[in-house]
Amino acid sequence: MLNEFETEDGKAKWRSAEVRVMLDADVHYHVAKEAFERNIPKRKVIQEVLLKNYGIDYAPMIGGE
Repeated sequence: MLNEFETEDGKAKWRSAEVRVMLDADVHYHVAKEAFERNIPKRKVIQEVLLKNYGIDYAPMIGGE
């Protein structure tokens, strides 16, 4: 899903994409294990991997982490 945002004064615009993924069992195991060891959410582990490996930056959702 592509979301478009604009500031109230209209001076800044940006887009965000909502990406939902299904993990196979092996990937889910490794993500869950690392999240547990580091005491962080699985979502944060996935975001770090996307940024590190693919240069995809993360902007937090409203009400999210």
